[in-house]
Amino acid sequence: MNQGLYKISPTKAGMDEQRLKNAFAILSREIEIKNIPGAAVMIGRGNYIVNSFVSGYKVDSYENYLVDEETIFDCASLTKVVVTIPLVLTLLEQGRIASVLT
Repeated sequence: MNQGLYKISPTKAGMDEQRLKNAFAILSREIEIKNIPGAAVMIGRGNYIVNSFVSGYKVDSYENYLVDEETIFDCASLTKVVVTIPLVLTLLEQGRIASVLT
């Protein structure tokens, strides 16, 4: 059995193609006005690649360091917060853990 990733259209993946285009337009604008140096995004569902976006620079020097499809940005610190807080809140709601504040 092939375990690879396959490219399909957003529609076939059950996604709104226009919403993806809007999200990529926001990234383009933020790069253009230099709020962020660059971005590399891959959107997927299951074993499918739905769309991708690559633009800008890897660092804020804006010289010779173009983002490409192999660029990986370190989001580890952000991931900890974005993933952990909703999980903890869900466990609190379910009564599976107790708050030390009560």
